[in-house]
Amino acid sequence: MKKLLFFLLILISFDLFSQQIIDCEFETFYTFKHINQKNILLREWAESKSFFFFEAGMAIDADGSPRAYHPQDAKALDDLKHAGQQGNWWALVTDNGKKTGNPIIQTEKDPAQGYYVSMTSLNNPNYPITSPLRYADAGKIPYFVLNPLIMNQTGAKVGDFGYVYNEKTGKGSFAIFADVGSNQKLGEGSIYLAKKLGINADARKGGQTDGILYIIFPFSGNGRWRSLEEIEKITQQKMEKASAYQFLEKCWKKRPKTIAKDKVTIENKKKIEILTEETPSDE
Repeated sequence: MKKLLFFLLILISFDLFSQQIIDCEFETFYTFKHINQKNILLREWAESKSFFFFEAGMAIDADGSPRAYHPQDAKALDDLKHAGQQGNWWALVTDNGKKTGNPIIQTEKDPAQGYYVSMTSLNNPNYPITSPLRYADAGKIPYFVLNPLIMNQTGAKVGDFGYVYNEKTGKGSFAIFADVGSNQKLGEGSIYLAKKLGINADARKGGQTDGILYIIFPFSGNGRWRSLEEIEKITQQKMEKASAYQFLEKCWKKRPKTIAKDKVTIENKKKIEILTEETPSDE
């Protein structure tokens, strides 16, 4: 009987030991002023300094898709105005390699003859600049968009990895930082990413206004092009190492709807060193 009780006590002790006690305190380090919307708070989790996170909506980005833009606007996935205008084409490849050039149109040798070549910040150097295959196809790659302000505040760079979770559908997806957007906006993802999250993926009429959690790992990439398999494998490793799954399940999903005690320490003066810099992955 004594041996049985002793064995039970060992089991109970082991079970209690295996259940991690997690500190769910969130720390805000930057307030982003989103155009025509409420502020978006960039936060860190007390238990880990290797990622930052924020909650926002998701606009749909078609950039990089061979069918993103067309001279006849109605034929394309997205409005041409989102690629720029004459003399300032920020999302199209031009004949002189500058925003002031004339947009290049795909030929019969390309995936979508007659469409413009749409580019993304992340690209595959194995293809020429004028090839639509060089860029991260929004219809095939789960990517998110950040802007220069967020990059400066966090140290995030194109090619870094992240995990995006839709609170309304309960779906999540691994993702990569593949495009740099406007300093006035935050909360944008590719067509493929939107589909993975159960969001209307129409670049013209789709998207979601709120309820999207972005978990970003700065310093996690090396600016290189990545396959879908690499994005999934490396991001999963980052999530496990940083206990980000525990953060998502035990802290974020169970958080109060209004975080009244969110600790603010440094308002709009982020020290990048606070986030744990890792050696860029070569996997």
